[in-house]
Amino acid sequence: DYRPGDPAASKGIALLGGLVALVGLRVAATRRGEISPKSRRTATLLALFLGVFGAHRFYSGQTRTAIAMLSLSVVGVATAWFIVGIPFILVVSAWALLDLISAIAGVARDNQGRVIKNW
Repeated sequence: DYRPGDPAASKGIALLGGLVALVGLRVAATRRGEISPKSRRTATLLALFLGVFGAHRFYSGQTRTAIAMLSLSVVGVATAWFIVGIPFILVVSAWALLDLISAIAGVARDNQGRVIKNW
């Protein structure tokens, strides 16, 4: 139930507005054709050799998702002998592979939404 004036509803609307603004900033950066000063070669090599640890995401300034990748990798490796960790390793490996493909293709982005395009 949505009730005008409800504090929870106001917070939800504010959160939604913030997300829309964030997406708008990313789209605006793309429309203006802003290119990241980060090196595509470095991002690709980091994704290739240290991708499961999120090194390429730390490099591009995407700290939160880099920490998520690093955490998944550590938990996966630490619990792999229980077989519990294997799904963690598979998920982070697939994620790293997708990031590697996007880095090679030149569509990876930095933390400000700019395309990492220059080799």
